[in-house]
Amino acid sequence: MPANALTMSLGPDLSAWPAEPPVPMSIPHIMRQHFAAANQIASVTSSKNLIDHGGPVVSSPNIYVIYWGNPSEFPSDLEDGLNNFFEGFGNSGYSNILTQYFRGAPPPTTTLAGTASDHSEPPESAPSVKQITREACKFTGGTVDPNGIYVTVTTNFPVGAYYCAWHAFGKCNGSRIPVVYLPNADDDFGCGVSSAKQNPYSNATQAIANDAAHELAESMTDPLINAWYDSHGNEVADKCQTSYGPTVRFSNGTIWRVQELWSNANGKCKQSIPLP
Repeated sequence: MPANALTMSLGPDLSAWPAEPPVPMSIPHIMRQHFAAANQIASVTSSKNLIDHGGPVVSSPNIYVIYWGNPSEFPSDLEDGLNNFFEGFGNSGYSNILTQYFRGAPPPTTTLAGTASDHSEPPESAPSVKQITREACKFTGGTVDPNGIYVTVTTNFPVGAYYCAWHAFGKCNGSRIPVVYLPNADDDFGCGVSSAKQNPYSNATQAIANDAAHELAESMTDPLINAWYDSHGNEVADKCQTSYGPTVRFSNGTIWRVQELWSNANGKCKQSIPLP
């Protein structure tokens, strides 16, 4: 394969997809670096509940993951770790915290619907929503999955970035497409979870998984930035960004240390709510 070829384990041939999808129409909702957010924790984790602004939610997403960059520059265990993470996220006590925001839908399920590799170099500086949407658009083969959330993971942590990750939405072939950007962050960038081992995965993979938890929860409850957020604009994970409880066991048996999520029903951050 050429160095800039995009290959994928599931899905259609991407060779005919246009190089310049339509420009996205949104601004990313960012996950601040932990050290930056720590001084604001008192206000972020206030008792103000999330407000339903009426936009769509995605209670049972199909998750598509693109690994952008030279594969040798990712943590060696990253793809295996994120596969287990996304496959086990649904039907867990952790994801069940989100059920209250799905307007009567059952507890969420998650499906890892496909993965892809783009061996070209990702942007050196902080990418725009347009750039991440264009990358996700290549994955779709021209048809956006209405239940899809498209995650792009890059080998680098971009110069000038002041966040750990973000989610947004853009336009792809006339359809709105929820996107997540996960740079290759670890403790060096203030985005790590803990130096203590929580599972067999490397610290870098665990840090990226924690960022994925934040962005996936928000992409499910606020995919178009018009559904669930509080009066200050904070979403379900923003309000609990520096708050951690015990490790959580996902539905596939994997164990993770991930930040808590906000529960309107409890008026506070929660690490887990038992499934019915």
